[in-house]
Amino acid sequence: FQVAGVFAFLELVNTQIVIGFTVDIPTPLEMIGFDFALQQPGFLVDAFIGGLAGADILEQESLADLNDVGDSSTGVTILVDFDGIEMRFTMIVFRRGSAAAFLLLMHPDSTDPTVDIEELANKLDALLVEYNASQE
Repeated sequence: FQVAGVFAFLELVNTQIVIGFTVDIPTPLEMIGFDFALQQPGFLVDAFIGGLAGADILEQESLADLNDVGDSSTGVTILVDFDGIEMRFTMIVFRRGSAAAFLLLMHPDSTDPTVDIEELANKLDALLVEYNASQE
């Protein structure tokens, strides 16, 4: 897939990072394949956490109630131990039309994030709806 846009937000005071990107999914067959991948729980874990050396996954839970985000969506929250530092990774991936969006929120498990990743996903989804409408 071709990356269409990338964004990041880093807050040092509360130690949280939000990273996101969108990709173009050019064909209907690739959209079907992407939607199928979203149904695989290990997809997000492998995509975001799989390459982090020395990380032990302590818990993993699917996010519920993402049905209103995109044409298809999935999400997961994972608690990871990095040599005694427990970090929470919350990920949402969704497709709207021929665009897919990936969002990742990272923060120490001992703190609450100041942003709501589901709210961010809904805002990004609304932008993709606007963009798709302008392309018609």
